Amino acid sequence: MERAIAEHGGQGDRREMELQEALAESLMFIKGNSEEALAALTTALSLAQVLELPCHQMRLSAAHHTFLVRIGDFRGAAAVAEQNAAVARRTSDPTAMMMADWMLGVSDHLLGDQASARKHCETALKQAPNQNSSLIRSRYDQRIRALLTLARALWLGGYANRAVTVATQAIHQATELHHPVSLCLCGIYRVTFFLWTGEWSEADRIIDGLIASAEKYSLRCHHAICLGLKGELSLRQGDTEAGLRLLNAGLEALEGVQHETMTPVFTSDLAICLARTGRPDEADAAIDKAMACRPHFYLPETMRIKGELLGSGPLSSEAEYWFSRSLDLAREQSALAWELRTATSLAHLWARQGRGE
Repeated sequence: MERAIAEHGGQGDRREMELQEALAESLMFIKGNSEEALAALTTALSLAQVLELPCHQMRLSAAHHTFLVRIGDFRGAAAVAEQNAAVARRTSDPTAMMMADWMLGVSDHLLGDQASARKHCETALKQAPNQNSSLIRSRYDQRIRALLTLARALWLGGYANRAVTVATQAIHQATELHHPVSLCLCGIYRVTFFLWTGEWSEADRIIDGLIASAEKYSLRCHHAICLGLKGELSLRQGDTEAGLRLLNAGLEALEGVQHETMTPVFTSDLAICLARTGRPDEADAAIDKAMACRPHFYLPETMRIKGELLGSGPLSSEAEYWFSRSLDLAREQSALAWELRTATSLAHLWARQGRGE
């Protein structure tokens, strides 16, 4: 693409728009969410607007949405999704409306509104055509993105069995497409489910294959996420030293590619590792850093972990405060899974305090 743009660039036509789009998308995978990738994406989007190509404009808005999600700007991504929905309504194109609802669903999920996320993803999937190559943009099949987001929103909302069914459907679709990026994304989501539900042997089985696939296809961002997931798994299995090493490596790699989506999750796990290795001050700094991230679906769980860290010491009253805040936010987010975890942690705290009733 760089060679093609060197020969064709600057002409302001549809071909240049397509070249800049392809350059932006490839850069996002192999180099991360850099200014270089954003510049190419912005150029392509501006050309689509000038050339009055609404379908291309929506497609590029979806890529811009993905970029903003990756750098952790979930509110910015939500604004792009709203703009895209306005364009889609003017076209009356079912595929365009599907894209708009998919983007809104992803944004709502990451911002923590799981009920709205479910609604938008379910609407998107009802509108999605069975076969349409235009749905594979930003190197993702958008139906699969909608299915995976729906699965996570369902799990967080307390619909565990349905979440597994939807996630399995996404895996089958990605396998039929033989699409490496979608398969890698499905694998990451599967590992997340297995870590949440305690199925560690299944998580372990998948992670090494994901790392190899990410290396093979130059999916640098996915490789960084897989390192963090491997660190999270090591922590869950009791190997705190390995968890600490892998989580630090994953967070460093994510910083190198400007990918912030999973940073609060891995930073929270890092805090647990630091506490277990006798470094309470560093653990406290890490969990505060995780909570300082922008609005995030994981924040109720981060607050719960903060309470757990405090509850293991003399600050049990402060621990109860964080559990209470976590419960309130989990209810606000319609995240029954986080509410259940925090309620359990609070019950343990009260039991230790002799408040059995």
